[in-house]
Amino acid sequence: MTLGEKIKYVRKKRKLSQSELADAANIYQKNISRYELGISIPSALVLKKIAQVLEVSTDFLLSEETREGSIEDEELKEKFMELQHVAGKNKEMAILFLDLLIRDYKTKKAYTD
Repeated sequence: MTLGEKIKYVRKKRKLSQSELADAANIYQKNISRYELGISIPSALVLKKIAQVLEVSTDFLLSEETREGSIEDEELKEKFMELQHVAGKNKEMAILFLDLLIRDYKTKKAYTD
């Protein structure tokens, strides 16, 4: 996936229009279009702004990796590494708990946006 394709993919996943992304990153919408089409490449500063708005790392946008970034929070990363070894009912309970937390977060976010 190219840089432009990744910007477009994540923008659509976040349900943002090009104009909304441009406004949030304080850049022109026509530049977002150019980046997504591969006509031009954003500067490092602009790329950082786009990544912040899209809630991804610049590494994700620039890498050839196609899945969204890795876990950057070290404490969470350690916990998830430990959870990989949990099995059975405990694993099911951990997944259920995470699902509940994520649903709660998304619900609250939907009402505050």
